[in-house]
Amino acid sequence: MTPRIVATLALSLVAGAMIACSSAPASPAPAQPPATAIPAAPSQPAVPAESIVSIKPIAPAIPAALVEPIAPVMPAQPSNPVAPVGPAAPVEIEAPAIATITGTVAYRERIALTPDSVVEIKLIDVSRMDAPAITIGEQIIVSPGQVPIAFEIEYNPAEIDDRFSYAVQARITQSGKLAFINDTRYSVITRGGPTNVDMVLTKVATSPAQPPDPVIPAMTETRAPIESVELTTSDSNPREYTLHIVSGLPGGCVKFGDYSVACEGAHIDVAVTNFAPTEPVPCTMMYGIHEGEVELGSDFTAGETYMVSVNGNVTNAFTAQDEGPKTAMADSPIERVDVVVSESDPTAYILQVVSRLPKGSSCSWFNGYDVARPYAGVIDVTVTHFEVTEMMPCTADLPVVSTEIPLGTDFAPNQAYRVTVNGAAITSFTARDLEGPEAVIADSPVEHIEVVAPQTESGAYTLNVVSQLPKGSSCSWFNGYSVSRPYNGAVDVTVTHYEVTGMMPCTADLPIVETEIPLGDGFVAGETYTVTVNGDLSETFAA
Repeated sequence: MTPRIVATLALSLVAGAMIACSSAPASPAPAQPPATAIPAAPSQPAVPAESIVSIKPIAPAIPAALVEPIAPVMPAQPSNPVAPVGPAAPVEIEAPAIATITGTVAYRERIALTPDSVVEIKLIDVSRMDAPAITIGEQIIVSPGQVPIAFEIEYNPAEIDDRFSYAVQARITQSGKLAFINDTRYSVITRGGPTNVDMVLTKVATSPAQPPDPVIPAMTETRAPIESVELTTSDSNPREYTLHIVSGLPGGCVKFGDYSVACEGAHIDVAVTNFAPTEPVPCTMMYGIHEGEVELGSDFTAGETYMVSVNGNVTNAFTAQDEGPKTAMADSPIERVDVVVSESDPTAYILQVVSRLPKGSSCSWFNGYDVARPYAGVIDVTVTHFEVTEMMPCTADLPVVSTEIPLGTDFAPNQAYRVTVNGAAITSFTARDLEGPEAVIADSPVEHIEVVAPQTESGAYTLNVVSQLPKGSSCSWFNGYSVSRPYNGAVDVTVTHYEVTGMMPCTADLPIVETEIPLGDGFVAGETYTVTVNGDLSETFAA
């Protein structure tokens, strides 16, 4: 027996004797001393196996409760013991949210695509002035077949900033050469933009295969496409009026030109121009934007309303103010909107708006309106008034203001357009085809209506309407609808169609038209509303 084991046994006997003397009588000591199972420290030399063969461990004679804490008697452990680890709990990793932009790509030419055609569709950020657009998502379709070609672009909603503008860009190449591209901006997602677009591309003119030595191309002055026009006023006396204009640059070779302003009576005509190559030249087809300001000055007659046209389309109207009480501009409550179609050639469309002055005739008065076309098929109109901000007595009347807003003549035949006024009143119309038969607009017979509640708290109510075309599919076709809120708790909807006025044979069918009409989201929770369609069918719902 080694000296280390002898010393260990002696210490154990002495400790047992001392405890036995200071406590209740203990069981007789064992004939043999207990063997220690304390593992040797890693730094100490290991004890040879033959030294401990004859030592048989027995149960300790001292109760466990009376023994001073000592190292537990356990089998030898690894030098770096690791606590047992149970099965790891599954960790849920949240996948990034994915959203999609869908739509179709087509063109007007009756030309078949070749088998080697490639369609490229991109979702881009077009917010940065005079800077390359940033690609958010894209899809490349090889051998797409024939138009219309459906596409779906995935993107991460976390990359979208509501303050910025986004658009979809498409191009078709054949044998590696650009054949079709969009020359119209298709805005999406933010600022009321859709998530589904039907794109119509333009055929690219063929340029020489071997261009001559690079030369500066001849440039032609052209009208710039207008994205938006906003009128602002200063707080100075007299007030200064300024137009903030966002115009398009349809192509990498197109450069911004200039602004020019002409005034005739109460009409202000603004021209925005670009410079584009006179002849087709190799050039990127990236759609860009240009932002600028046009100072209109302050030389206006107080109380008179002035109309602003930009590149031939009416975009704004404002009423010049005098040196009266301090006022602020506000959106007007809208009671009714309608689209009136002229009999002229080309057909002109006029928006009739009925609004109110909420602080009476002494403390509020009509200002004007803004008209914008943020993307194809949509027209946004804002009607505003002035409100006195100082403390003063006001009349209790709520004057009605009837305003006619010219929407212009540049509408594609048979295409549907939706007009939204102050984000609440909505109307839609289908542009007339002057080459078709003469027709008038009439209210449609309504078969069924249903109010559909939003799926989320921030969603909007919609109205499903089933109507008929009373003169058959050959002599009547759907036009559109209008939505207005004439007073609290009432929603009036009108659904209309075109009817042929001349003598012509008509089919005997009565086609059904199903229309989903947005009612908006300005409903007060807990209040009851009644929706009436064409003065006939009605349905009540609680918001």
